[in-house]
Amino acid sequence: MFLLKTIFITIILFLTVNLKSQDLQINEVVNKNYNGLQSFEGETEDWIEVYNSSTDTIELHNYYLSDKKSNFNLWQFPNKKLAPDSFLVIFASGENITIPEFHTNFSLKAEGEIIYLSSNVVVDSVIIPSLKADYSFGRISENNYNWKVLDVPSPALSNVNSNSLAFSAVSGFFDKYFYLKINSLRENTIIYYTLNGNDPNESSHVFNDSLLIEDRTYLENSISMIKTTPDDTVYYHNWKEPEPNVKKINSIKFVSYSGSEISSKIHTFNYLIGEQNSALKTICITIDSLDLFSEVDGVYVPGNDYNANNINGSGNYYSNKRVKTHFSLFDENSKEILNENAQARIMGNATRATAQKSFKFYAKKEFGAKEFNAEIVKDSFLEYNSFVLRSTQGSRLNCMITDDLTMDLVEGLDIDFTKTSFCRVFLNGTFWGVQSLRNDLSDDFLQSKYNLEKEDINIIDFNFETLLGNNNSFLNLIDFIKTNDLSYDQNYDRVASELDINSYIDYQIAEMFLNNSDWPGNNSKLWKSNKENSRWRFLFYDLDGIFIEGDKNMLKFCTAENSENWRNLPKFTFLLRNLLKNKPFENQFIKRYVTLLAENFSTENTINYLIKNIDELSPSVQENYNKWVYPKPIEEWINRIEDKFVPFLTERPCVVKEQLESFFNVSSLEVDCSGKIKELLKFKIVPNPNSGTFKLVIDSKISGIKLKYELYDYKGQIIKQDVVLLSFDGVCSFEFDDLLNGIYFFKVIDSNNFHRTEKLIIQQ
Repeated sequence: MFLLKTIFITIILFLTVNLKSQDLQINEVVNKNYNGLQSFEGETEDWIEVYNSSTDTIELHNYYLSDKKSNFNLWQFPNKKLAPDSFLVIFASGENITIPEFHTNFSLKAEGEIIYLSSNVVVDSVIIPSLKADYSFGRISENNYNWKVLDVPSPALSNVNSNSLAFSAVSGFFDKYFYLKINSLRENTIIYYTLNGNDPNESSHVFNDSLLIEDRTYLENSISMIKTTPDDTVYYHNWKEPEPNVKKINSIKFVSYSGSEISSKIHTFNYLIGEQNSALKTICITIDSLDLFSEVDGVYVPGNDYNANNINGSGNYYSNKRVKTHFSLFDENSKEILNENAQARIMGNATRATAQKSFKFYAKKEFGAKEFNAEIVKDSFLEYNSFVLRSTQGSRLNCMITDDLTMDLVEGLDIDFTKTSFCRVFLNGTFWGVQSLRNDLSDDFLQSKYNLEKEDINIIDFNFETLLGNNNSFLNLIDFIKTNDLSYDQNYDRVASELDINSYIDYQIAEMFLNNSDWPGNNSKLWKSNKENSRWRFLFYDLDGIFIEGDKNMLKFCTAENSENWRNLPKFTFLLRNLLKNKPFENQFIKRYVTLLAENFSTENTINYLIKNIDELSPSVQENYNKWVYPKPIEEWINRIEDKFVPFLTERPCVVKEQLESFFNVSSLEVDCSGKIKELLKFKIVPNPNSGTFKLVIDSKISGIKLKYELYDYKGQIIKQDVVLLSFDGVCSFEFDDLLNGIYFFKVIDSNNFHRTEKLIIQQ
């Protein structure tokens, strides 16, 4: 009987403790605290909030917190009493601090996990999801079992003032118009929105029952009509008035208010109607309109800082001011891969004064992203501190593709360069042309590629002046070369121990073969790390001034001793001149040049990459022209590429072979110069315009009797494709009775993958 009574009392006590334990609960958790609550040390640590929902004071030292199922007693609360209806925030820093505030001995995982609150048994637990920066996961109210992702954390306060907005559709590509719905967690809230890039407030549009999301191209041009260059002629491309009806999408910011207080984060979404299957990546950028276009300090206009006496060096766009921005990045399959708040600034040199400017984006913790986690550029990194949208208006040949084509050609060389991909850009809901998406070739790039810390990196410019770290090592190397003859192997070996010779040779050959007209006295940087055995390497970038003067002798240009041309002053040719005094270096240089003439810089390889770039861009060239009146309408653009690029790429290997033999006094270098590459595929559409019935007349010799064609609409979407047989006289007939009036693009590809695109105009 005594034993039964003891067991009964024990059960009653256990149940009492367990029921009592329910009065203490986990109430709210933040596992990515970037800009919120700070610890006494000024750090934004993650945190867990507990709440006493009872009418009694609770002794906390009987309780534990843990994120391990194998050990519920991982961290014990210190001696403290928590009054009824009170909150307590515990920082999950891993520092195990109890004075002057509580810190657990474990930290929270950003990808999510389970948190346990226990007292002999688990009295509460919650599965925390992966949260965006500065969001919380909490009970919708203190006496509620329902949990929600909350926009605004409320440490040590009730959760009832934090809202959560649920949208019926998020950023993406859509076939047709639809009505957007928004569910608000809290009643008696008002949702405001903007369409111009500005943050919404109580003066903005009020969201009522729904919002029509449609193709907005029919609206009059607005920001496209803002002049982004001065009226004076700039170095590259001036702003020109665009065609009517530039493409426009829905770029919208939403926020909710409870009374006069903001109760949610600002949500930014981009809805693209009828834009599926773009061959390029797409980025939608949202920036406050004043930060862009204000005469006072708008970064995209000449503004008050413009000086007519310094056309290519003045204007607001030279300020380097960073602005708050949001962007959505979609891959080639229209899948959103990044949706982030960030910082951005205008970058570049003379191209800042062009109509379309380059942007550099920075991941900043205070804006919500410590780094960008996605494959922004194919076959590159998965983590970025920054990336660049480079203007395509810097090309000296006005063809958009110059620099990007070059980066394709040096793939596999032992040099530091950035991979690129073309990207369609929308700015504040308006089509902003095609730009080049890429890494920024800076310390950010080097940190990612070589797993370095910033403090370990030294970068110097073409004048050997320090950009990061210090230049002492390189200046000492130059001083050594000045006083030591490199024809002696021991002196050369000393230089080779501090300069990466293999990389240097590849770098010099690439710049020379491509005939960079803005080098070596510009666009040249070197870097090395502070790690043992690190050697100086050149950075390969800014190749807009190439494919010009295919017969120029860059060997002589880059070894000139007494030039007065700023591009090849003696200090810029000093290093190569002295290295070539060493016979093993000379032999290595010649052998490597011959190898690259047969591989990367062979006519076959360079023309194939030229075709690749034409193929990627051709569906978007006309759309880009309609926005910027640049580069040319598509037919003229392809003709210009054929006129400028093809002769250079077909003739340059033979020219360089002869220059190598003459300069180094060698003969019979094994470089294939037996013939020319055949001309690119050419054809005519007859008649054009037409009603859908027309003939394709081939103007050039082609391989085989089969042709593949692809028909694109004006948005760059393939609407028809097939393989057809070519008649003996080089003519194919087509009947497309189902085409509506408008502009299309007809692409033809032969069996050698030579191809061409022409405009097709349908007029019923």
